[in-house]
Amino acid sequence: MNSEKCVKREDCFTFVITLNKIFMKKFSLLLLVIAFVFFSCKKDSGGSSSDALSGTWNFNSMTAHTQSDSKYNISGDSFEDISTTDFTTTSAGGTITFSGGNATSTNITYSVSTTIFAQSYEDNVLVDTLTAPFDVTVPSSSSVDKYQIVGADSVIFPAGGFVSSSAITGGTTTQTTASRFKFTISGNSLTMTTAFSQDSTETVSGITQQVTEQANYSVLLTKQ
Repeated sequence: MNSEKCVKREDCFTFVITLNKIFMKKFSLLLLVIAFVFFSCKKDSGGSSSDALSGTWNFNSMTAHTQSDSKYNISGDSFEDISTTDFTTTSAGGTITFSGGNATSTNITYSVSTTIFAQSYEDNVLVDTLTAPFDVTVPSSSSVDKYQIVGADSVIFPAGGFVSSSAITGGTTTQTTASRFKFTISGNSLTMTTAFSQDSTETVSGITQQVTEQANYSVLLTKQ
């Protein structure tokens, strides 16, 4: 690779890391949305009237694995940048009460302190790696939303919802996307799991990138 292309490559990688940081901010908001503000989705058949979730649950923690994959081309060469994180939240607080088809979340908050690990490929060859700290505290949030038990181990949230966090989004309001949780109950512990995947096109400093964002979550609650 000549020096001119190398300069372009370094500049582009800087742009991509900036994009990844922006994504992580959006993703932090998504964590709050997915775990505690319940979304509009299509009706499911076979819903159950039995409510295994009934009661008030303390929010203990959330564990997540995330990945952002950006693909783009420069001067005829193909590039790919992959950033990943793994974390378990700290300083969790708040409760969720399931009753009569309503899920009431009260004062939900948590903090994330982790490291973004990024790998950069040129024509499928690893050319650079870097790490960067990522720290965020999600401010306290409360909401009331509808939910429906489906079968023996799934829950959906038919009501739409919005969430706003100026600390993360700079004052903007983000609408959620449809989601569904699997849940298990063991004693007084409730574990809820879900997965997220989204494809989008981003333009950073004139470079068009195909971005795939993925995450797996596990939320732990304890019954009061």
